Amino acid sequence: MTDVVQHPEHPVVAKLRRKRAADVQLRVADAITAFAGSMPFVYVHVVVFAVWMLFVEGSPWPTLTLVARWRRSSCRRSS
Repeated sequence: MTDVVQHPEHPVVAKLRRKRAADVQLRVADAITAFAGSMPFVYVHVVVFAVWMLFVEGSPWPTLTLVARWRRSSCRRSS
């Protein structure tokens, strides 16, 4: 069995962490960023999009085509 050695945090990192913890706006931004970068965020959006396409859109195929074309053109511009 190996023991995990905890190294102390670098002083700059510790200072930044304390600064972010002290500011309410930064704590909210960190929480939003943590959620937006998570798989639950992806799952929620997939479900919402699927429900919207199935129950709200009268004809979802033109909208899906529009989204696919927009995505393809935005990928081309970024490269």
